[in-house]
Amino acid sequence: MKLHLKHISKTFCWALKPSRFSFLAITPSLFRNRKYVSTSPVLSVLYSVIMIVLLHSCRSSIFIHSARHAEESKVTSFDWLLGDWQRTNDEGDMQTYESWQEITADLYQGIGFTMQNLDTVWQEQINLQHENDNWHFDVIDTESHTTRFVVSAITPKSFTCVNPENEFPKLINYQRAGDALEAVISGGGNEVEFVFEPRNKVP
Repeated sequence: MKLHLKHISKTFCWALKPSRFSFLAITPSLFRNRKYVSTSPVLSVLYSVIMIVLLHSCRSSIFIHSARHAEESKVTSFDWLLGDWQRTNDEGDMQTYESWQEITADLYQGIGFTMQNLDTVWQEQINLQHENDNWHFDVIDTESHTTRFVVSAITPKSFTCVNPENEFPKLINYQRAGDALEAVISGGGNEVEFVFEPRNKVP
């Protein structure tokens, strides 16, 4: 009689995944199936040992996956972006602002705008979102046109995103430096640095 270990292993790991039935509910069906079980006491004991080993293996795999996911979640938290920011290195009588909020764990939304003599001369919306196993930095202009950048590097307090096809910029970098928020755009033109401080900061 063949043991069909590969099939049993897949069945056990499938059953242990979230939203699946408990392995306790599926185990009796395996033992009742004559394809896998013999009436021999020796083989019955052997199957019991195999089941225990497979269960331990699947639990270990799930634990490792959960630990890795938790670690990735810590790294990909962009909470350091949150809040209302005002640019401190504007030119002339320009006043540039940026605000960020967390919508979900996979979506952060930002809005940036520049004022001059009480008029809004520039504005854009930003969606920093996790999609298809990648983070994307989507810039949406006032005509609802979206330019997508792919986040290529992430640290606990910074990230870099790229779009080689965009005319300017091709590279965007954000980082938290103490109480300040810094952004640099470059590639395809002169590098531009934005230095922000919290709008509610007490002088």
